[in-house]
Amino acid sequence: MKVRDALILAAFIIFLLTVGALAVLFLIKYLPLIAAAILALIIIVVIARILIWAVAAIAGAVGAVYFALRSQPEEELAEPIRLEDAREVGEEEG
Repeated sequence: MKVRDALILAAFIIFLLTVGALAVLFLIKYLPLIAAAILALIIIVVIARILIWAVAAIAGAVGAVYFALRSQPEEELAEPIRLEDAREVGEEEG
């Protein structure tokens, strides 16, 4: 290895050490801000998932009630069948 190559290698190592030191100083200075931003993002995602779940549950319940009320003819909704009526229908068929 020549002297020129050794100087280039030393300059590159000094450059990498400088960049690493600047990165460490940057992290020390802004680490609380970065940690708070990441925590806020996690909380926002959790709240959004809870809201989406709640809206989906309410929409599903409303849809189920609507389907249950609209899927039957109106005459079936008016009055439930009594046991005596069911026996009379069974005797007529049998």
